Amino acid sequence: MKAYLIGYPLGYSYSPEIHRLFNEEIDYAEKPLKEEELGRFLSEKAFDGLNVTIPYKEKVLPFLDALDGAAREIGAVNTIVCRQKKLIGYNTDHLGVAKTFADHRIGIKGKTAMILGSGGTYRTIRYVLEKAGVQRIYGVSRNPKNDAWISYPEAMKKADVQILINATPVGTYPDTDQTPIRLNAFPRLECVFDMIYNPYRTALLLEAEERGIQAINGLKTLVDQAGYAEELFLSSPIGEEKYRSVYATVRRRNRSIVLIGMPGSGKSTVGALLAERLHTDFIDIDREIEKQCRLSVKEIFQRYGEAYFRRCEEEIAGQAALLKGKVIATGGGLVENDRIMSLFRQNGVLIALQREPDAALFGKDRPKLNDREDYLSLYERRKEKYDHYADATVSNDGRLEETVAKVVEIDENADS
Repeated sequence: MKAYLIGYPLGYSYSPEIHRLFNEEIDYAEKPLKEEELGRFLSEKAFDGLNVTIPYKEKVLPFLDALDGAAREIGAVNTIVCRQKKLIGYNTDHLGVAKTFADHRIGIKGKTAMILGSGGTYRTIRYVLEKAGVQRIYGVSRNPKNDAWISYPEAMKKADVQILINATPVGTYPDTDQTPIRLNAFPRLECVFDMIYNPYRTALLLEAEERGIQAINGLKTLVDQAGYAEELFLSSPIGEEKYRSVYATVRRRNRSIVLIGMPGSGKSTVGALLAERLHTDFIDIDREIEKQCRLSVKEIFQRYGEAYFRRCEEEIAGQAALLKGKVIATGGGLVENDRIMSLFRQNGVLIALQREPDAALFGKDRPKLNDREDYLSLYERRKEKYDHYADATVSNDGRLEETVAKVVEIDENADS
């Protein structure tokens, strides 16, 4: 079976990886097409199936022989199947969105929703919300075309919003510090659904989490719509277990596990075992610093001082924070660097390890820790930061295997 993802331009896409996970036999590739190439490519019909992305979800419509009902109502196609030389257009995006709402148990019937953005994704989301019985929908655009949309200043006055969906690219990597709207204007907000999946947690989702609001990214929608497209390609259903398996694999490859905690809490030991269990790379920030400086951490402190060490730490940790699918052990003091910790939160689930301090820890290779009193003083200074940044806390006073198993369990359920 031959299938393509068409669009222009095409940057890095998860689609080939996802489709191969659903079906190892599929020959799936990206096909960037300029607009003048689109018609000829479609007319040649040298494919079994297509996925369609920006900017062609509407532009392919004149070339199709038939549309399914949802695609016709939405006015956009993201999947094309070639059957007996006939091109049939479908929209599986709406199925992916609906499945995300259902799997996360988001009750939207009778609620007030707001959709940020006025592109094709807006129409798909509106279709899902209307079918689900949402009471009121606000569409928000930077340049409202008609009465169907309101401006962002007007949006900030809608205090009745309960469900917020971001269908804009604002906050996508590399501009991860941007957010399309602030959430302080919505006191009744229950859920924020950001269609972006790179980074794993956008600035908008991080703000939602800090306010105790349910926060969901677009990765599950991406996987599910691909699965529904695959069913159309194959003319065969895919079991729910396969959907869960593919999503778990894609999520694991796109979200790191970051271990934080005091010196001696076992981050390096647990991290190495965890990476071995998950068959991924392990990055120990302190060890990376020692490799670069060719000195131990204690020697760096003694020769060059803490300020120099922290500069090295920030540079190396900042690079590690951009990686995905890794296990990362941080130094105990990195938690005091808010910029780096915010970066880690974007693409990682942060686990704080706790362990009763061992007397052998003091005065060995640990700068600033001469005795138990030093340890407790340092812990009190950092405790608020550990509590703030950790997605979960795990005791490491028992067997290492139990600690690793608990971290894996937390990671698997971090966004459920």
